Amino acid sequence: MGVYAFPIATQSGSARGAARPTSVIGGPRAGRQSVDRRHLTHPVETPILRFAESASPFRAAVIRATDVSLPTLVTITLSHYCEKARWGLDRAGIAYREARHAPGFHAFAVRRAGGRRTTPILVTDDGVIGDSTDILLWANGRAPPGRALYPEDRAERAEVLALEERFDEDLGPHVRRAIYFDLLPSPKLTVPMMTHGVPGHERALLPLLYGPLQRVMRSSMRIDAAGAKRSLDTLMAVVDDVSKLLADGRRYLAGDRFGAADITFAALAAPAVCPPGYGVPLPRPEDLPAGAAAMLRAVRDTPAGAFCLRMYRDERR
Repeated sequence: MGVYAFPIATQSGSARGAARPTSVIGGPRAGRQSVDRRHLTHPVETPILRFAESASPFRAAVIRATDVSLPTLVTITLSHYCEKARWGLDRAGIAYREARHAPGFHAFAVRRAGGRRTTPILVTDDGVIGDSTDILLWANGRAPPGRALYPEDRAERAEVLALEERFDEDLGPHVRRAIYFDLLPSPKLTVPMMTHGVPGHERALLPLLYGPLQRVMRSSMRIDAAGAKRSLDTLMAVVDDVSKLLADGRRYLAGDRFGAADITFAALAAPAVCPPGYGVPLPRPEDLPAGAAAMLRAVRDTPAGAFCLRMYRDERR
């Protein structure tokens, strides 16, 4: 994917161009069974911080008792691909430090950490992992019993990876383009989300740079009326496919346990659904511009939209 996600910068995409089998809902099947070592660069020392698991089963919290060495997740605070990585690490019970950045400023942090240009990246003792799916696979390999993100059965895992790849390719980029077409002209909505939890100098400078940033985002993501319409059609096709998948009454998208496929769909659909519990506070539906509000209603009124809301309500804790 391109440099820019929701807001601007997504995961480093997996290798493109190779023919892949399709999933049950028509997307390309991911061939990865383990972390792709091409996404690992030179090892980077992990900072020493005071973190450990909190009383909540899927969160990490600051404590004062013990210093431990932790992985560092470098993010654009609002990015839905970063939300996917964040949720996967939380669910797998992996303690980590998150270094949040505003769009544009993130590039300096990523390069310093040994990455390229995109987020999320996870800095670990193994090196730098620069793909959201690979981050989930890395976390899965270190998850304690009961917190696995992927099934052990090879066929079942392949199905989860196929769904995940479909959402990464056909949902995430199109959600970001469609939503930004309506949100970018409203800095009062976007700037607070882009600067949530970022360093103070980034929070102070982003409003001053918003005009040039908006132009770069529109150019790099080809955000215009025609592109937004195409993206809306594409994301609604994915939403329709997921709704059909849920029509048999299943609780989760693959198997009988919550896992990576559910995290990926819910996180990447979230900007079009605005669920409570997202990594940054999203606008209330009534505060959205007319076009974004119409898209939100259209997605929420589907079984897939209701599924996204339920995943955030029941599983994002």
